[in-house]
Amino acid sequence: MRKPFVSLLVGVFVVMVLALPLGRSPVIATPQVDAAGTGTATPWTPPDTPTITLTPTITPTPTITPTPCPDNDGDTICDNVDPDDDNDGLTDSDETSVYGTDPLDADTDNDGLGDGAEVSLGTNPLDPDTDDDGLNDGFEVSIDTLPLEPDSDFDGFTDLEEHNLGSRPRDDGSKPEHQLAAGTCTDGLDNDDDGRTDAADAGCLGGPPPDDVVIDTGFGSMPDETPAGVRGRLIIVRKTVTAVHVQITIADILDGGLPVIQDSMYDISNNTGKVWEFKYVPPSAWPAQSMTSVTICVDTDDDGEYDDGCQVAGIFLVDPSGVVFAAHTSTPISGASVTLEWFNPAQSAYQAMSPSLHAGMFSPEVNPELTGEDGRYAWDVAPGTYRVQVLKARCDPATSASVTVPPPVTDLDVGLTCSAPIGGIAEAPLSEGDILADERASSVPNALAFAAVAAGGALLLAAGGWYARRRWLR
Repeated sequence: MRKPFVSLLVGVFVVMVLALPLGRSPVIATPQVDAAGTGTATPWTPPDTPTITLTPTITPTPTITPTPCPDNDGDTICDNVDPDDDNDGLTDSDETSVYGTDPLDADTDNDGLGDGAEVSLGTNPLDPDTDDDGLNDGFEVSIDTLPLEPDSDFDGFTDLEEHNLGSRPRDDGSKPEHQLAAGTCTDGLDNDDDGRTDAADAGCLGGPPPDDVVIDTGFGSMPDETPAGVRGRLIIVRKTVTAVHVQITIADILDGGLPVIQDSMYDISNNTGKVWEFKYVPPSAWPAQSMTSVTICVDTDDDGEYDDGCQVAGIFLVDPSGVVFAAHTSTPISGASVTLEWFNPAQSAYQAMSPSLHAGMFSPEVNPELTGEDGRYAWDVAPGTYRVQVLKARCDPATSASVTVPPPVTDLDVGLTCSAPIGGIAEAPLSEGDILADERASSVPNALAFAAVAAGGALLLAAGGWYARRRWLR
């Protein structure tokens, strides 16, 4: 009885197949049969068409870095179109074809005066000392002397002599009063117009000690060979003379000449009485930038009187500019090389100072210096901007901060980072005013034996006393 039903299903299936559109694959729906036996086909639903979003490829625009053009003077104008490549006030063409100066160096002769300024003043931009007086042109302009006249006040003393020996080079009423200027310390006149006459004048104590006296400050000498000492730093005085007793008196002459230290010198020649020594530390009560007198008197007849001859020498006290120390221990470093550099305003650059090029601008005129046992270094300098470069074996090089003088700078300390322990002071420093009588006391080694050497045999041209410096440094 069920065959007609099967035939009916087959027929429906055939009809459905024939009804499909051409080119479309048949979709066979699974017949669903309910409890009543009725079969229904699930209608076919075409799948959703996916939406495809294309991301555009963006090619970045390449960054083009322009090649910088040479710009020697930093004025943002390329050298090839800049008429004055060093900004000295002279065109490049004039520098090369007229003056023979360097168009890329604002101060061709390195004297602190720019090429353009030299042309305006009439000085020679190829000669650092146009008037050959021993002072470079730039320095002469800074201290108001005439760079075209070796004797600016026409008083018979060159500008260098007056500057170094303590008188005023632009005042014909002020002449040197110094033992190196013959007769000026015995004429009863105040030649340099500083209120002090003859032996009371610092200049009359200036210069090298007597031949039989050695003064070891561990710090060298001033340009006129006056020993340079430092307050708080050991000084050793030795005298060679055959005597029974020798007395030494040390005083600061700015303090009225009153004795500050007076004692007997000690025989260090195995009791033969031929070589005598005295050690002391200048107290800080004495002013910096001042002269101290050292008077040595002998007793040769053992009568208890020091009346058998006296000699006088001078020690000029300078302030230390700073201390070189180990950064990790704060221990002072001895034997460090310290180079003084001056900022040349004409070149806008630092340059190491030299006795030949910067005569009269710094003292002692030795560069570099070596630090002593206490790590100290010092110079007296003309007004300007300075820094120091410090070198020491097994330590990283160091550059100090830049400082401007005046006012005086006495604390330009420099710390070094060292790869190994560096020796400094071997024992406790001496207290101010201590006198070392026995030979067991440590002495400061003379790191450098400085000497002012005269060129051409004229001692005055190599001499210098900085006793008038306080007028323009302070």
